[in-house]
Amino acid sequence: MARQFSSPDSQARARVRDLISFFASEGWGPVVLADHIGELVPHPDKTRVREVCSLFAAIPSILRVDDARGTGGIGSFLHMMAREVIAVKEGCKSLAEVASVVKSNLVVPGTGSELASVIERVADEIRPQIQANEARADKLALKFGRAMKIIPARERKRPISWTGPKTGEHYAYEDEFAHILKCVTKLLGLSEPIRLEDIPQGILPSRILSLELRRVQFFADKVHGNDLNDNALASLACYVDLTIVDKRTEEYIRQIKNRSSDIRGIIGKTASISGFERLPELLNGIGP
Repeated sequence: MARQFSSPDSQARARVRDLISFFASEGWGPVVLADHIGELVPHPDKTRVREVCSLFAAIPSILRVDDARGTGGIGSFLHMMAREVIAVKEGCKSLAEVASVVKSNLVVPGTGSELASVIERVADEIRPQIQANEARADKLALKFGRAMKIIPARERKRPISWTGPKTGEHYAYEDEFAHILKCVTKLLGLSEPIRLEDIPQGILPSRILSLELRRVQFFADKVHGNDLNDNALASLACYVDLTIVDKRTEEYIRQIKNRSSDIRGIIGKTASISGFERLPELLNGIGP
């Protein structure tokens, strides 16, 4: 879409402008996580980054995930989970309750030109850090694959109740979750640590969808570091009306929804499309 917006082909540019006009007239707007920016900034072709910024600048309204600290920054997957943790600490006791509370204040409005300006200003500064994070993600993917191998195949294949009695699979994820809670504690500037026993990971929508995606991915030929980032981006489906994913992730989410009514009840529409021209049709089909 960004390439077509900057294309010398006037018809290609017109198709993108038609979509932008549709967004404006119908009240739709893309939602951006910091993780999306993290996918874009390390791109080796800086022309590609400029093209995306040019596209963003032309979109009147782009919503961003709030950073949960009131600083006006662009929140990440971790900030989204921090919102969920806050909801649990304030009394929510189910996936549906947490999803409802978080959805009410997760995103804040902004303009595309503001977002493009931020990306252009900080891209060179944060590119090395993002590339280092990608290397760590590859190591985490390898560690995850090894950890899953110690869990009996019959246990991995069956549906799991994240709020029921703990199994070996629950324990395999707890070390990682404890680390996430440490990061959330630091992110929120809390003086007291958030304890593992106080926050059941089974009622955090983004955490559970991410874990369920991993369970399905385990049976794929390979687990990559970018699969973990894809999971973070796909977890936004718990809070938005439409999430565009690749064909593989769409099939994974379909499987997850089929085997878990709780998760099915909180996930918005997901779709894999070959061209952005289908977006108006998909959005019109969502309804109020």
